[in-house]
Amino acid sequence: MESKDFAERIANLILSKKGYDVHILDLRGLSSVADYFVICSADADVQVKAIADEVDDKLRDIGIKCSFKEGYNTLNWVLLDYFD
Repeated sequence: MESKDFAERIANLILSKKGYDVHILDLRGLSSVADYFVICSADADVQVKAIADEVDDKLRDIGIKCSFKEGYNTLNWVLLDYFD
């Protein structure tokens, strides 16, 4: 899957759980670590958890595993790191 398509898939999963202010930041040419960064907002920690779980579960269903997860214990913010 192309990295742009992957970022858009994640954005759609976020929207399906009512995440808002979803932005796909294009980092190509700016970073050698990442092509895209997808960021969003949520209203409550339970919504942050629901969004993170949805992204992780749906991508795992198609064989894509999260390589690193941070912030999941406090749920003020969550970082899910995927790379190929």
